[in-house]
Formats: sequence, structure tokens, C-alpha cells
Amino acid sequence: MISDMSTIDQPRIVITDDEPRMIESLHILLGDRGYDITSFQNGRDALDYIAGNTCDLVLMDVMMPSMTGFEALSHLRDHHPDVAVIIMTGQASIDSAITALRGGAYDYLCKPFEYDELIKKVDNALSHHRLSQEKKRIAQ
Repeated sequence: MISDMSTIDQPRIVITDDEPRMIESLHILLGDRGYDITSFQNGRDALDYIAGNTCDLVLMDVMMPSMTGFEALSHLRDHHPDVAVIIMTGQASIDSAITALRGGAYDYLCKPFEYDELIKKVDNALSHHRLSQEKKRIAQ
């Protein structure tokens, strides 16, 4: 697990990918944007972490040891429906994109991706998450 120091107002992102170089790249790409980033190399460890910690967004690879990103997504939808999830894959297909979106992913990202595409999807997911949380607070 890699974690950046954070303050309470920073969006909390969990990166889950079995490739250490991808995790490192995402830390570099997102690190300067003020996010609190924690990362894991498998879905089980990420889910265990999320069970006890607040999280706004998960960037989840599809192919990982112990469980696929789709299995982790299903668990997140059942137990943490408020967490936004962006599914990432290096083996993109229409079927996997449909599976991700029907499974409740906020978005789908094909590796390799451009920095601007990553930032746009992350910012959109976090904005959507923030608006959803505000809407729930107002409704209560």
C-alpha cells in the first residue's frame, strides 16, 4: 500500500492495479492535483481498505490476482454504492466496456491513456460524486 499524506478536504482516490509501474505513473500524474491517493496491487486489499476508510473514487484495473476488477466493482456496488469507480483495462473491448458500465462503473478507461483523458474522467467522476453527496445531505 502506498499512501500520500492528506487533509480532510482532499478527494480520496484508491488506485488498484497489479502493475507497480502503472500505480507509480498514476501517482505521478494525479499527485500534483491535491488528491489523497492510496494504492493496492489487488482488489481484495483495496476492498479491505475501503471497508474501513472513506473513499471518493476508485481507479480499478480489470485483470488482477485474487479477483477481477469486475468482481471488485460488484462488491463495491453492493457494499459502498456511493463510491465512484473508473474501470481501467489494457485489453479493451466493447463487451468489457458494457460489462463495466452495466456493473455500475462511472466510466471506463483504456490503457494506455492520455494524461488529459485521465484528468477529465477523474475530475468528472469526483464532481459527480460531490454533487451526489450534496444532494443526499440536502434530502436528509
